[in-house]
Amino acid sequence: MSRAEGPIYAARVAAITTLSPQMRRIRVENVSGAHVPGISEYRDTGFADEFVTLGLPAAHTKIRTVKDLATADLSRRYYTVRARGREYLDLDFVLHGAGPGATWATHAEMGELILLGEPRGGYAPPAGCEWIALVGDATALPAIARILESHLGDAAAPPVIAVIQVANAAEVQPLAHRLADTVRWVVDAGDTGPLPEAVRDLTDRPGHGYVWFSGEASEMRTARAHLRHTLRWPTERWDTMGYWRRDHERWQRRLAALDPGVTAQLDEIYANEEIDPELARDRADSLLAPFGL
Repeated sequence: MSRAEGPIYAARVAAITTLSPQMRRIRVENVSGAHVPGISEYRDTGFADEFVTLGLPAAHTKIRTVKDLATADLSRRYYTVRARGREYLDLDFVLHGAGPGATWATHAEMGELILLGEPRGGYAPPAGCEWIALVGDATALPAIARILESHLGDAAAPPVIAVIQVANAAEVQPLAHRLADTVRWVVDAGDTGPLPEAVRDLTDRPGHGYVWFSGEASEMRTARAHLRHTLRWPTERWDTMGYWRRDHERWQRRLAALDPGVTAQLDEIYANEEIDPELARDRADSLLAPFGL
């Protein structure tokens, strides 16, 4: 893959299901006899929000053999594992924009091959928390659904409040959850999402809470700033991730135009394994903010 992430696995498209006008589920299964490991050797992280790097071919390039897969020019994107079995993974794709993931999923065919990197995750409510908030847009829906399912049958777990933004009512999906849990759908296709405000409202609740937020990168930064700098919550009480960027092309142009000295400072921040990851994010944000990044 694009950086060292441990073993690389091969997988074959085994099923394609339309969940809504803008979401498609693709099941990938084990490739037996491959020269790279298959899904049967894939480790379970134990995280309900686990995600994986996918190595995807261009939309109209169909790879059918492991040999061709090993030498193909692949785009790398992160996607949540919606469900898993010993020899398969279910991956849900939002069909929005023209990014590599959405484009590939729109044109995916049965039997074609992709690569998978090692799975990772971050959902870890601390012991003693009294409520859990899950906040995200459609790209976070697969993770939120799986997290809610992970609490089924666990009456002792704290109540979960999920706030999910979708573009229109056709994107609302039935989600399994306990009676103690609440799911609130926000139908809003605007350019400025309501999710950071939802985080502010939810954190006004009494008690010791935990917030999980995933969605658009600039909204994630706003939510993270509130949790880390305004409320000064310790890092074990929240987890945030930017799944996509609304102004991706503009952002990439500005990033490419950075002075080499700034780029070197940024590389140094991320290469320092001794620094706390959240402190590294603080330093990177401070470095990039004057450049509109």
